[in-house]
Amino acid sequence: MVLAAFTVWFEFAAYTDYRTPDFTKASAGQIDGTCVEAVTDDQLKMAFYDKSDWSCGTNSKEDLSNLLASSVHAMYSANKVTEYSGAAKAVYDAVIMATQGQASEYSITRADAYATLKVVGTPSSTDCAVLYAGATEGAASAALAPTVVCDADLPASNVAPTATEDANKLYTHCVEQFSYGRSYPAQGTFTIPKVGTKVEPRILPIIGTNSTTAWNDRARILVGTRYVLVGHIHTIFLLFLPTSTHTHSHLSYVLQLGVRNGCLRHLRHGVGLLLHGLRHSSARRAHTGGCLLR
Repeated sequence: MVLAAFTVWFEFAAYTDYRTPDFTKASAGQIDGTCVEAVTDDQLKMAFYDKSDWSCGTNSKEDLSNLLASSVHAMYSANKVTEYSGAAKAVYDAVIMATQGQASEYSITRADAYATLKVVGTPSSTDCAVLYAGATEGAASAALAPTVVCDADLPASNVAPTATEDANKLYTHCVEQFSYGRSYPAQGTFTIPKVGTKVEPRILPIIGTNSTTAWNDRARILVGTRYVLVGHIHTIFLLFLPTSTHTHSHLSYVLQLGVRNGCLRHLRHGVGLLLHGLRHSSARRAHTGGCLLR
């Protein structure tokens, strides 16, 4: 019992004494910075993209298409170091065009996709502003999904496209993909965010937002919501932990009281963060054009 109490104590101490400052910083003020991610060769092999007997079904093709779409900036970084050639160059150009909202009519096979993705390595920078130095953020383009086909379905005429990189469009896409709370992983992306996949709580709806809410305000509210939900179940359970009245269990009794106090602090901080996000949300300032909650 004593060890269990210590375990729970340390868990809540980590949340209230260490994670609370992190969550507070994330939920207050402007959210700046990006974190570009890349798939690894080991992950590609986990999905059997290196195998000729890869199961080429509808879901598998969608997974690979999503992975290509979410890897465009890692591919861009790799191409700046060593330019793609041959089939890999065709895949790269097709993905760049799809990201910029341009149809290439090019079909990508499993083997060509693997050859392109396995060499991306670590991006030269995780910061979109560094990766696309000098570019400016503008209106987002409606990105298209890269076309993935099975070997047997490869068109007889599959002309390799030639892409013209638009740094401003790519930078805008990069910021939208890798800013905190702006995009979410899709099926098959190995937790890399994909533009177009919205961040939502898994169970409860997010409150205090509507279509006019700026993404960074919404992200701060998500932080507060997440922090509150993380502690609710444990808090409710631990508040009702039985306390021993036996003299020999005095240490256990003291620890349980400490855990309860930690629970209360966790809940108080979480609610405070959520209210802070709501108070600073543009949704509250922009509700004159419509309902605050939808």
